[in-house]
Amino acid sequence: MLKRSLSFILCLVFLFAMVPGALAAGEYLVVTLEPGDTIYGLCQSFGIDYNTQKNEIMSLNGFENEFQMSNLSVGDMILMPPPLEIISKVVYDSFGQDEIAFYVVPYVIRPGDSIANIYQRWGLNYESVYYLICALNGVDSLNWLTVGATYYLPTTGNNVTTDSFVTVLAHVVRPGETALSIFTDYGIDYYRYAGILWAFNAGVDLTDLRAGQKVMIPIV
Repeated sequence: MLKRSLSFILCLVFLFAMVPGALAAGEYLVVTLEPGDTIYGLCQSFGIDYNTQKNEIMSLNGFENEFQMSNLSVGDMILMPPPLEIISKVVYDSFGQDEIAFYVVPYVIRPGDSIANIYQRWGLNYESVYYLICALNGVDSLNWLTVGATYYLPTTGNNVTTDSFVTVLAHVVRPGETALSIFTDYGIDYYRYAGILWAFNAGVDLTDLRAGQKVMIPIV
């Protein structure tokens, strides 16, 4: 196991907030810098080739030159492209036990849009996911949408037309499992991302899970 705690970005809302303009899809490692850490050293620790990946690292973190990568402080959070073995262990292996429930895609509001007509074009009913949409976007109502704003909307695979999306798995709780144990099994830091996890599980009390309930697990 790696010696430091690694976790996946759970929601594109969080990804875009940290890295303005980031549009790449996929799984990324979030690393909190510790004393003595350098980007080159992190790459060596994680089995990432610095020379071939440095441009991607710069793009992920909004760096314009390599000098910025050597001028970081303890406690800074850095996005790193994960080595293949981490992706397959945490993400792909888990698809064998949990089903895909839905996807979340970023949608830029256009003039004349409403939640009702967006979902009508998708051939879906928005009413069943109304509160989930509100939770994911941090709003109380969807009556007024801001043109040009990006909203994160749950949908089916047929409506995924971008490479930037979140896959949400449905995990059926087994006897003895807790939210902490479930998300830890997926390599997700429950305490760090509690707000996001609760948003994806709107209407579910993650502190009092019962066997047979479904827990939504977002995987970017």
